[in-house]
Amino acid sequence: MHSTHSTWPVSFWIIAALTVVQLGLVLLNLWENRRFAISRLQRRPAPLKPRRVALFAPCKGHDVGLQENLRPLFEQDHPNYSLALIVQSANDAACGPIRRLMAQYPHVAAKMLIAGEARDEGQKVHNLRVATANLARDVEIIAFVDSDARPRRNWLRQIVERLERVEVGAVTGYRWFLPLRGTLLNYLSYGINSAVAAGLGPGGHHLIWGGSWAVRRDTFDALKLREAWRGTLSDDLVATRALHRAKLRIDFEPNCMLASPLDNDWRQTLAFLRRQYVIARFYMPKWWLIALVAATLPVLTFWGGLALTLSGAAAGAE
Repeated sequence: MHSTHSTWPVSFWIIAALTVVQLGLVLLNLWENRRFAISRLQRRPAPLKPRRVALFAPCKGHDVGLQENLRPLFEQDHPNYSLALIVQSANDAACGPIRRLMAQYPHVAAKMLIAGEARDEGQKVHNLRVATANLARDVEIIAFVDSDARPRRNWLRQIVERLERVEVGAVTGYRWFLPLRGTLLNYLSYGINSAVAAGLGPGGHHLIWGGSWAVRRDTFDALKLREAWRGTLSDDLVATRALHRAKLRIDFEPNCMLASPLDNDWRQTLAFLRRQYVIARFYMPKWWLIALVAATLPVLTFWGGLALTLSGAAAGAE
């Protein structure tokens, strides 16, 4: 009995020490990521090579502020791009806003594609596979954006600029949730998302976020990403896995963080969180395990410290 009582406090202090080390490393990482983000945001954009860009935006009618999310896609300051907006069916509620925007911007090379219902893969993945099946020969860069995000006018220019470096396989941005109402659930989602965003910085080890990323056409074809998507549920993590296996960099661009309006109820919030964890565990198990350990250590330290305090008080410890 004495051995048991003396062992678990020692175990707690080991876990607590690991937590302190972890938090120290997180602080150093945050400081470096902050420095990197500021340097990128203050940097003057380089002269843009007029490479042909194909921009794809899978859409669903239930997205908050859909028409205002899509409008910036018609106003990008890139001089040479085409836009494809993909829906599941002609009955999708997104079709109305898309048609209105296409009528308002007739000078933009935009089209709406009806992909049909997915059968053995995620609907978004299916939409992208249909849209990228017959790329024009002059397309040199492929970019992707989600319909629940709201890019700035220079987003496309900024995200393709980094692809001029040969060693860079893909460039990704990330979302920044904007709660439309001050509810606990919206703030919870905002906090979780912000914690992930704070971990993005320099280096080429990042995961792709499917709502804001770009890849060169030759890389897309060489890695056979369209075929890799077949029968899967995740476009971005499958692409990440293929690029990591090919030992290609995935760079993060702070200028390509996209505002994303947020207003979820309990059901939508839990479904969103569950989907993120399940998909990550299936497609990127090593990254999922690292995240699990990193999240578990502080929790164990908190509850272990509380239990140790209560146990000591009950036993009359000094």
